[in-house]
Amino acid sequence: MIEKILTQDKWKGLVATPDDVILRKIGAIFEASKGTVVKWESNTKQEAYIYRDKKDKRCYHISLSNPPHPLIPTLVSGHHELAHMGFDSFTGKSVKEFFAKWVDKFPANYKYKPMAKEMYEMLANIIEDERIESLLGDIYAGIGNDFEKYGAKVGESYEALDKKDQNPCNAILCVRFGRIDLCPKEWRKEAIKALEDVRMTNKHGLLTCGERYVDKILYPWLLKNGHTIPIKYVMTSAGNMAGDYNAKCDHRALGNESDEKSNAPKKAKSLKDCKEGGESDTNAFRENAEKHARERHTKPKNQMPEDCGVITYLNIELKCTSMVMLWIYLQS
Repeated sequence: MIEKILTQDKWKGLVATPDDVILRKIGAIFEASKGTVVKWESNTKQEAYIYRDKKDKRCYHISLSNPPHPLIPTLVSGHHELAHMGFDSFTGKSVKEFFAKWVDKFPANYKYKPMAKEMYEMLANIIEDERIESLLGDIYAGIGNDFEKYGAKVGESYEALDKKDQNPCNAILCVRFGRIDLCPKEWRKEAIKALEDVRMTNKHGLLTCGERYVDKILYPWLLKNGHTIPIKYVMTSAGNMAGDYNAKCDHRALGNESDEKSNAPKKAKSLKDCKEGGESDTNAFRENAEKHARERHTKPKNQMPEDCGVITYLNIELKCTSMVMLWIYLQS
């Protein structure tokens, strides 16, 4: 069970917020589906990210911003991070190893490999976010609507950059958040294709779609423009935080363990295989979610969870179910 929610000591006389209740419910489904344990944490850095416990590999920690991000509500961030765990995002270590071959392709006298590495990782996170949100949004329409709604709000905060400050990562981020008008025309077709292709794919979709965008857009740009440091964003001050929030933290922390074995494939899979794998992943998740729901309904009513304190189990079940049903109704 989820052991910690953002509201402090909420079972000791405090009332849980609707967001807490929904995250507990959805989190429990993910735990049952993946055989994992989720521990919720908070931070004051306007960040959201997920990482694996160093001792217990079944345990994942999700840290969300408290107070909430000005453009991205806690509930949306929580669902997003759960999706990284639920749909098998590659660890940061694996992504770095896969994209290392493009870094190695640069001429020996190329001086900007650290920047290239950073931009490859940023691109990977942007494309991966599109993938996992499409899968979770397909299963839960209300969550998918939230991803689109608040993604559009982030996009509304973006501002156009001077031509000299534009780069392929900004371009695809603009497209992801509905600001195709801010994506340079020469990159627009490939940015749209990468994001459309990666939707509803399994974990290999990131590398398949990322490889094409790197080959056609990012690698040639880096060869010519590697000296353009620092990287500039396309956002206002609030949007800039959202860009960092989306592109720099997130699931890369999954690979922080030094003893973790890389799970990167040696080469990208076909897009057809990735799409079939994505369909299989969503079907398996639905089956596990339904099984979890049946088991909860057959649980003895006098069984009290360990973290309920003085609140009775029956009251929690009634309140949680009512809040979740109301939220699904409003979002559908």
